Amino acid sequence: MQAGVSKSISIAFFLGLFFLLYFACDTKDNSQKLAEKSRELNFEKISLNMLLKDAKTNLVADETMYLDALKIQLEQTETVEEKYVLKEKEASFWFTKEEEAISGAIAQQIAEGRGDSKSWSIAGTTYTICLQRETEPDIRDFCFNKAINAFEQAISLEPENLDHQVNLALCYVEKPLEDNPMKGIQLLLGLNREHPENISVLSQLGRLSIKTNQIDRAIARFNSILELEPGNRDANCFLGGIYDKQGNKSLAEKHYALCNRE
Repeated sequence: MQAGVSKSISIAFFLGLFFLLYFACDTKDNSQKLAEKSRELNFEKISLNMLLKDAKTNLVADETMYLDALKIQLEQTETVEEKYVLKEKEASFWFTKEEEAISGAIAQQIAEGRGDSKSWSIAGTTYTICLQRETEPDIRDFCFNKAINAFEQAISLEPENLDHQVNLALCYVEKPLEDNPMKGIQLLLGLNREHPENISVLSQLGRLSIKTNQIDRAIARFNSILELEPGNRDANCFLGGIYDKQGNKSLAEKHYALCNRE
């Protein structure tokens, strides 16, 4: 009898400990949970098979034969890396067909297999291009959520590479959140505070300054880049364009000359 009571107490104790750890130690805030739930629901709405079914109806015979040949090679290949190479060819095919959502989904399969930050970054970049070009709302949402997930995976694997964090921020700039439309810009400004000499961050902030007609800030940011890297082509090109529009021909010609230098 005493052993039974002791056993019941032990079970109750461990159950209590489990629920305490599960609920009390949940560090995710509500906004993060809602965002993750939204992604899960969106993933269910669009699938790779659904996208492929629609896209394949637009292929000509030679293109269908090419994909069938890739499929046969995938089934017959003996090494994992060869499978990834064939998958890369498949992703490239769909990208050239301007089916970036499909290309991104295949790139994601490669990233899930290889498990490295570079592959996740490629998947995220492909989805971002889909986000920029796609007009159908559900597919845009699909590509946005998948891009966010891909760059978060890349960041977790290679947190010191700021390019992943910049690309994540640009997703939020491209498709602002309804409840936090400034999130992308805030992420970039945060990166700039932590890494004031990072050229990639300065460049993106300069571009955004032009889009929002904050020309003085754009000039300051591109000049900051040139202080760090005097021959930076993009900074010179943007400054050339800015000064040209302002009617400052001498500065425009100066920066255009450096922009067009081989």
